[in-house]
Amino acid sequence: MRLTICLLTLSVVRIAAADAPNILLIIADDLGVANVGPYTRGIEPVPGDPPPTPAIDDLTSNGILFRNAWATPVCSSTRAAAYTGRYGFRNGVRSVVQTGVDPLPLDETIFPEVLSTVGYASGLFGKWHLGVGNPVGGVDAPRVAGFDHYAGSPSGGLSDYSSWLKIVNGIAGVENSYASTANVSDALAWINLQSSPWTCTVAFNAPHSPFHDPPSKLHSFNLTDADDTLRYKAMIEAMDSEIHNLIDGLGDDASNTLIIFVGDNGTPQPVLEAPHTTGKGDIFEGGIRVPFIVSGPMIDSPNRESNELVHVVDIFSTILDVCETDVSETLDDTHIDGVSLAPLLSDSNATLDREFIYTEYIPDDVASGRFAIRDEQFKLIQVPNGFRLFDLLADPFESDNLLRNTILTAHQQSRLDALHAELDRLREDLCKTDINSDGIVDAADVTGFIQAIEEGDLELGDANGDGSIDLADYAILQIERGQSCW
Repeated sequence: MRLTICLLTLSVVRIAAADAPNILLIIADDLGVANVGPYTRGIEPVPGDPPPTPAIDDLTSNGILFRNAWATPVCSSTRAAAYTGRYGFRNGVRSVVQTGVDPLPLDETIFPEVLSTVGYASGLFGKWHLGVGNPVGGVDAPRVAGFDHYAGSPSGGLSDYSSWLKIVNGIAGVENSYASTANVSDALAWINLQSSPWTCTVAFNAPHSPFHDPPSKLHSFNLTDADDTLRYKAMIEAMDSEIHNLIDGLGDDASNTLIIFVGDNGTPQPVLEAPHTTGKGDIFEGGIRVPFIVSGPMIDSPNRESNELVHVVDIFSTILDVCETDVSETLDDTHIDGVSLAPLLSDSNATLDREFIYTEYIPDDVASGRFAIRDEQFKLIQVPNGFRLFDLLADPFESDNLLRNTILTAHQQSRLDALHAELDRLREDLCKTDINSDGIVDAADVTGFIQAIEEGDLELGDANGDGSIDLADYAILQIERGQSCW
């Protein structure tokens, strides 16, 4: 969707934004925290044998490493959340987007659209994976969605990193450069043409499968007779080498650029290493806990770690806040789930006013959905066969379900109740008449509605909140009947 800019000419807007910071968003594809060096060191390190990542290490030294960062378990839904600032049940992307099926809707606003109203140029380089069907602009979908410039592969993955179909602003051609190298070269070429503030998103395909031997100049591994795990690590180091080239290539722009580095989900299952047993596609920590580092000259007291609860939905609000953009002026009543991390960047003593973060994965339909919500200590998971509760501080590998043969302490029960209440609060925005809270409005809810009338239960039956249960509430029930609510 393109936002309409009224009254202001483009030239006036660009002059007003001349001193604004640039934004570089780097997204790694399928990179778990156990394969990022800084996460295996420092405060509360995770076990891991990571490859060399000196560029990512430098980002940490010049920024903030977030220990408790969540994404979704798969590529598409994380990207949609980061670009829109909204959880999947709001933006419509709750799983992996297939070609032409459930793409990011055009009525969703992504952060480059908002920044365009204050004079920012925007470019996306690399992976899109939010739909390329006719309803969203075909292969030019990234630009139709709101980026000014796009060069990369809009699909979910590459079949060959050294020979692949590249789309440049809707025009297809074969690219024979190594994908990570091409992503960075294209991004720097575009950045060097900009005369106004810019936001550049480099969405690497790496280290997503197929696992392969990257160009030897980009990594330090001996890949003779190597297995996929070693190739995966070589791909990470090769990506890191290109991240170094990207940041080095910024030149003078580096002094005024905020860099956000994030992974889109956990490590792929085939290359997991002990003691890790969960990864991409899981609602457990191995699938959703990701590297999230914010770096740049505007960071107060860099080279620090934060245990604040953060989520990829925060990228949207953080970018707009750093760029001093008033979201309310462009988004009207759109519900934004993310919060700005800018206070944490500018003040090392600041904290976030946040108690919970949430994520989900709907692989087929809502009945097979997986949902998770956590606070500082506890995590509640809902899967098709029930709920599970984990104490992440005492049990980071989620091996002890506290709801199984366990008598909860008063504190555990209190937090469980709070997590359930927050999960219910999030779902209130979706269906008003899912009376039995099973994720779909069906015949059971009709029965529940009738019972609510008989018992005068306003909490369940008063769908429109007018203080009575009447035909207006029944009309809402009929409208929502058959609708997935989670």
